[in-house]
Amino acid sequence: MAKLYNAPFQGPRYTLHGPLASRPTTAKEETYFHDTTNNEWYYYTSSAWNKIGKSDVLLKDGTIGLTADWDAGSIDIQAETFTSDVPIGTAPLTVTSTTKVTNLNSDQVDGSDLSDLLAKEETPYLGRGTNYQITAGDYIIAVTCVGTDIDVTLPNPTLKKTVIIKKLDSTSHAVNIEAYDGENIEDSATDLILTHQYDSVTLSSNGINWFIV
Repeated sequence: MAKLYNAPFQGPRYTLHGPLASRPTTAKEETYFHDTTNNEWYYYTSSAWNKIGKSDVLLKDGTIGLTADWDAGSIDIQAETFTSDVPIGTAPLTVTSTTKVTNLNSDQVDGSDLSDLLAKEETPYLGRGTNYQITAGDYIIAVTCVGTDIDVTLPNPTLKKTVIIKKLDSTSHAVNIEAYDGENIEDSATDLILTHQYDSVTLSSNGINWFIV
């Protein structure tokens, strides 16, 4: 005799278990029957029993998987981890909603690390009258030479930032702009020099080198 269980499916579905001979002739639409003797499954729809083949099911051990795109509809799918093995160049996830996701931790945003984003929180204007090492938060460095030349050193180009350096004074002293840690500016080891009042230069890094823009 077949035993009746409420099936863990959405909608008016039921599951019967027992030997094939105990399967009823008719059943409610969307009823499943499990032939416990042969370990086979049937599905009742359109007034007939239909045998469920391996191509119609998924096995939780992964030995039978999806063979085409699958839309789970409004069903919630939960698991401990989600792993995507799609190669670089293809987005592993497509999201329609713009709603904020609580507790979502991300290593990068739009391809930028946290240090890149923090670097954009810049000090708009900074006056200097002594030798100075530009930091991640600087943007405009206005230099006044008082009795001597001033050396201004660029930060690590991996910051991917833009800086503007300007000489304010009218003295004969120069503003010497040096690359970070012996690196080059536009493939040159020579310092950039601002010699005249109101001379300025804008430099931008691409993560590897500094360039005049």
